[in-house]
This record gives sequence, C-alpha cells and structure tokens, in this order.
Amino acid sequence: MEVLYAKYSRERLPDFQTETLFVEDAHSGRQVIKRGLSSQADEHISNIYENTMRLAKIYSGQVLIPHKRENSLVYKFLNGQTWDNRLLEALLHQGKDKFILLLREFSLYIHSLQSTTSGYFKACNEFKKVFGIEIELEQAHCVCPANIDLIFDNVFIIEEKTENIILDCEWVFNFNIPLKFILFRSVYAFWIKYQTQIGRVVTMEEILELLDISTDEALLFYRMEEEFFQVYVHGEKYKSGILSSYNKEPYTSQKVTSLIYDNLYDVQVLLPINNVYTYEKTNQNEFSEEFKELSFKFSDPFEDHIRIDPVNLPALVDIKSIELYKVNVDKLERVFVCDKETEFANLSYSDNILIIEKGNVFSFLTLDKKNHLFLKVPETKGKIIIKVNIRVSKNIKDASDFIKAKLEETKQLYSMRENNWLEQVNELNENVAQLQNDVANLGSQLKSKDLRIRELEVSYNINIVKLADALSHIENLGAEVKLLSQVISEKQNIINLMSNSLSWRVTRPVRFIGRTLKKK
Repeated sequence: MEVLYAKYSRERLPDFQTETLFVEDAHSGRQVIKRGLSSQADEHISNIYENTMRLAKIYSGQVLIPHKRENSLVYKFLNGQTWDNRLLEALLHQGKDKFILLLREFSLYIHSLQSTTSGYFKACNEFKKVFGIEIELEQAHCVCPANIDLIFDNVFIIEEKTENIILDCEWVFNFNIPLKFILFRSVYAFWIKYQTQIGRVVTMEEILELLDISTDEALLFYRMEEEFFQVYVHGEKYKSGILSSYNKEPYTSQKVTSLIYDNLYDVQVLLPINNVYTYEKTNQNEFSEEFKELSFKFSDPFEDHIRIDPVNLPALVDIKSIELYKVNVDKLERVFVCDKETEFANLSYSDNILIIEKGNVFSFLTLDKKNHLFLKVPETKGKIIIKVNIRVSKNIKDASDFIKAKLEETKQLYSMRENNWLEQVNELNENVAQLQNDVANLGSQLKSKDLRIRELEVSYNINIVKLADALSHIENLGAEVKLLSQVISEKQNIINLMSNSLSWRVTRPVRFIGRTLKKK
C-alpha cells in the first residue's frame, strides 16, 4: 500500500486528534483511511461512524459511508469535485451571477437535507458546553442532530449522477443548532481561503444577505466559531490566535526599533498541516531598493496553500513573483508561479495589509508586525523550494509618502474622471434632446404616411369594386358572343343545306341568266 498523502491534526486536544491517509494499492485501488492518533481519540472515530450511519438515514443516503476496520474508517475514493472547487471556478471564470446562483443552490440543498424546528431558540446546556455562549433568538430554524461541518469542502458532486455526497460527519451534535450557523460556517471557511478572489467579485455582506444572515447574527456566529468552538476542539491555547506549541516571542518596541535602525527585517514562509502552520523557514534581510530573490527549502508534506509573512514590522512591500519548484535529482522543476502574468490571482492576504496597486508588482503596506499572505498552490510531493522575489522599503515614511502620492494621484484621477463624466452626461443630454426631436419628426412623418396609406386603401377598395363590375360585364358579353355564334352556326348550316340541294343545283342556270340580264 502506497501512501499518496497524509494529514494530521495533532494541534487538537488529544480526544480529537486524527490521521487521514490517502492510499493506493493494486487490490483495493485508491482509498481514504481515517483513524485516531491515540487511544483517547478512538471514541471520536467511533462517534464519526455512528454519526455517519445516523445521518445517512436522515439525508436519504446522501452520505459517503465508510467501512469500519478496528479503530479506523475506510472510505472509497470518489471521482468528481467538491462544492469548494465548483464555487471557486464560477467565481474566477463565470462571474458573479453564476456564483450567486450556485450559492443559492447550495443553500437550498442544505435546507432540504432534514426537517427543521422553527420559533424561539435558547441555548441548552450542551450547546453552551460546546460553543461557550448563551444565546437567545426570537426566530430561528434549527436542526437536530446538527452536522455543523457541511462546509463546501465536505460536500462532493458526483458529476455522472449530478448528485451531492457528504464526505465528512465529524462534528455532529445531538441538540438544536440554528441552520444559519451551519451556512455561516460554510461561507466563512470559503472566505478565509479565497477572500482576495471573492472580494473582486462579491462582498461578504452580499453573501450574508443572500443567506438571510444579518450583521448581528454574523457577529454572533463568528464568536461561536472562533472564540468558542475552536477552543472546544483545540483547547484554551487556541485563544492566543497561534497554537502554543508554535507560539513566538512577541516583538517589543525596542526590538522593532532595533530592526529598523539595524536595517533588518524577517521574511517567513510557513506550510500548513490541517490548517495549522507546522513548518516554517525564516530569512533575515537588509532593506534595499533592489528586489531580492529569497529561497526557502522544505521536505515536508503540506496542504493546498502556503503562508508568507513578508515583513515583521510596518513597511512598504513589493512582490514581483512567488515560485514553487520541485527538487528532482538533477534539476529544479517549476510547478507554479504567481506574478503579473497570472495577475496574482491566487494570492490573498490578511486584513491588516493595505493593497496599493497590482501591476508589474504586488505592492502593499503592512500596518503592523503580523502580516500574512496566503497562496493557493498545487499539491507537490517531495522536496520543494519556494522562491520569493521581494523588495521592502527602508522605513514607514517611504510608505507614507508613497500612499500620499497615490492618494493625490487618485484624487486627481477621480477629478478628471468626474469632469469627463460631466462632459459625457452633458453630451448624452444633448443626444437625448436631439433624439427626442427626431422622434417627434418621425412621429409627424408616420402620421402623414398613415393618412396617405388610408387614402390608398380607399382608392384600392373603389378600384376593386370597379374591377368586379368590369369582370361581370365581360362575362355577360362572353355569353352574348356565345349565343350569336350559335345563331351564325345555325344560319350557316341552313345555307349549306340550300347550296347542296338538287333544286338549287338545277336552277343554277336560271340564276346565272337572271344575273346576266340584270347587268344589261
């Protein structure tokens, strides 16, 4: 059996630590195996299996059911794509309308999975134990049992059958949970991964409005997710924002000042394992007006993206490119690049980064020491090298001056655009007035043409009547001609009979003598 991919959740509390293996062998083909990392997590694995079997009945079989093998769960490999991939593809290539249409389709699908209870909602003790918060809602649609892990990555689309299959039933609770929270978790996880790409097309406010989630509800759900549920899974160490095993010594003002005056800054690249940045490499550099290509070597497996912390203090940063290379025996093979040619499309960033421009370089201002870039990259096995072509300004004043210049430039640009818009509006108004005159003239012409058409219709009707009379007269004359022809035919027959008679022939000499005498 060959292990193609492995994911570990060691950052969780021992009761929830799992290992997920993507394997392949000649007999069984490709499979996914999920098991606990310790005996403490065996109960969690059993709960996943029981939740899966229970939800398979409720969801009318729309769940991928594993085989239970001792303390492991074995899932078959499916062909198709996740809703995460489908929505991202629509977002990048099919536009806002298609994305919203698919998001609405997903929401309807989630609503259709099981029946809900509607009305007043108050958190029970089990709810407060997991989410750490006591809430009351005047009106809510709730589900029980509640599978809160229905994120886009966990719903698979079987293309040939055009149906959905739910891949993971890990976090299922036997008490009422608002259905809106489940939908919020779906879009929130998607937003965290692709906020840059999403932000270019649609705002989070529009997404929440589509799902009928108010601002107050979104803030409440955010607290449930980040401040409490993640603590339920990872423990109190999660509250620091960085797991304690990877916690760094905080920067003091003295250290920041020292870094500035010593002309030094740090660039870090981190690789995630189950959304925890387990592996990191740091490169310390001097400020420079020139671009520097920094290399970071790794030999560890990681998930579908990398995190880059470009500088550990406020500064102006320019990135020309980020490249991922696979280390082969005799050469480097470039497998991915993010630069101006790709329009930095796969690059997202934390909220404390202020984007200045995207052109030949990706320019931004870091507002404090915790600045993160997130880059989605293809899965790459074995040793890799990540190259970052970066330039960082010497001090924050450069960035401030740059922003002031950009703001002034933007102000002038908008002023010019405003003037152009006013000119265009005036020109459009003139064109509208001219078109209105043209329409009025055309109306008069059409009215005149309409009168002429009516006159011609009357004349035409009169001529039709005359033509009918003439045809009738012609028909009568034809009948008379036919009658006269018959009379002539009869007379001719009489003449022929007389001419051919014996008496007529005998008296011919007498008639001849008579005609001769008359001439004399």
